[in-house]
Amino acid sequence: MVLISGLRESSPRATVRRMAKKGERMYTIREAAQVMGASESSIRVWLSDESERAKRFPNARKESTPIGDYWLIPESDVKGYKNPGRGRPRKPLSELKGKPRRKG
Repeated sequence: MVLISGLRESSPRATVRRMAKKGERMYTIREAAQVMGASESSIRVWLSDESERAKRFPNARKESTPIGDYWLIPESDVKGYKNPGRGRPRKPLSELKGKPRRKG
């Protein structure tokens, strides 16, 4: 029996994760976070907000089991993500020209 991320190959969740459109691989939140280089908590926030989910993970779906709910995110939604890094992005130089600089 082969293990897939802690799940036995014959378990129902492992079967569901392979049942995507066109045989596309489905990721759990933890797996998507590892692939994307983002935190699990960020992905949970993005999935909980409908507008963010529509932008970042339009094909993600929530599965329910007697134990609880979990999210499945298709590989196509995970592939296009580029980690922007930390903090606010810098303003372009075109916006900074002609403005006095702070001294300090």
